[in-house]
Amino acid sequence: FLSDGGSICEYGRRLVQRQEEEIGYYERAKRFVEQLAKANRPESEISTALDKYNGHLRSMGIKPVTMPEKGEKK
Repeated sequence: FLSDGGSICEYGRRLVQRQEEEIGYYERAKRFVEQLAKANRPESEISTALDKYNGHLRSMGIKPVTMPEKGEKK
């Protein structure tokens, strides 16, 4: 980025923006899976959602979303 003429400040802004987008994706994924669990959806449906989201999270280098514990209150 810098060797292509970008500034350090611009790089920092882009880095922060990317991190915010990644955090947002993680939070949306976690919320969706929690909603499925709260709605008592079949475990296979929750697992499919986890696989989809976690594949994308892995590609971004972010920790995976896990299956909510039974009785976990959110």
